[in-house]
Amino acid sequence: MMGPEQMAPQFNAGIKSKFWKTVMLFCTLIHAILAIMLMFTGGSGAIWNGMNELILVLYLGCAAVRMDFCCLFMYLICIMSPLVRYISALGLLMQNHVYTLAWQTAGFYTFVISALTAFYIVVNVLGFMAYREWKYELHTQKCGCQGNPAENAIAGGQF
Repeated sequence: MMGPEQMAPQFNAGIKSKFWKTVMLFCTLIHAILAIMLMFTGGSGAIWNGMNELILVLYLGCAAVRMDFCCLFMYLICIMSPLVRYISALGLLMQNHVYTLAWQTAGFYTFVISALTAFYIVVNVLGFMAYREWKYELHTQKCGCQGNPAENAIAGGQF
C-alpha cells in the first residue's frame, strides 16, 4: 500500500545525513528554478527539455526526502546525458569562436545552458558525497556491522 510512510527516511538519520538532506533539497530547488527557466528560453523543444528537467527534479527531491541513495544514484546517472549534451553545445560555440556572440544574440538561452552545466558538475560532486553518507548510514543500521565490513554477517566476515 502506498502512502505518506513511503516517503519516510529509510534509516534513523544522523547529523551528517541530515546535513546532506538539506544540501540535496537546496539543490532540488535550484534545479527546479533552472528547469523552469529552460522552459522559457524559446528554443526548439524548450518546453519538453524543461519538462524532462522537472522529471529529474522529482528524482532528486524524492532521493533527498527519503535519503535514498539508490534514487540519488539514478539521478546522477540521468543527469549525465544532458551534461554531455550541454558541454558539447557550449564547446562547439567556444570552438567556433561564437560563444560571446551567442551571449549577445541568445543571451538568456546561453545563460541557462551554462548555468545548468555548472550546476550538473557541482551536483555530481555533492550528490556523490550524500550518496556515500546515506549508504554508510543505511549499511551500518540495517546490517549491524557498525561500519566495519569485517563484521558484516552477509559477507561472511570477509572484506
